[in-house]
Amino acid sequence: GGAKGGGKGLFDWVGVLLACSHLAFDAAGAFLTKTSHGDLSSMQINFVRFGSASVMLLLVKLLADLPLFGGGARQWSKLPRSTVMGAKEWRTTLLATLLVTNIAPWLFVMSIIRLPLSLATTLNSLGPLFEPPLSRIVKGTPIKAGAVAGGLLACAGVSALTL
Repeated sequence: GGAKGGGKGLFDWVGVLLACSHLAFDAAGAFLTKTSHGDLSSMQINFVRFGSASVMLLLVKLLADLPLFGGGARQWSKLPRSTVMGAKEWRTTLLATLLVTNIAPWLFVMSIIRLPLSLATTLNSLGPLFEPPLSRIVKGTPIKAGAVAGGLLACAGVSALTL
């Protein structure tokens, strides 16, 4: 809900707008990758993707450090200190970064190249189905009946695509 995400009330319209914007950009990126990858491999596509993202992040960081933009006084532009996270938290963060930033996109681009675009993007949208069991394994959070019912409905919807 909105309380955890920083919005006010039960429903955060800005969060919904941001999520819908993400979906639109993600779908556009998947379409462009599918239709114009040429002879590029999944690894080469991701090299371009993350190489350009790295340059963009570096530019944002350099601009944030200029006096005109606050001279690095903003917290978001500062790198975390070792007192903020311990060794275990850093290892977990590095593993998550490896999975989310490198391996998952590489596999997704491979699926876009090999499958019909509608099937690849629909299968990719099932990612949230993994959250309840992962949360159970990692944090011991109980899996609610609604999550199970939603997962079954989502799987049934994706199964219909294969007919």
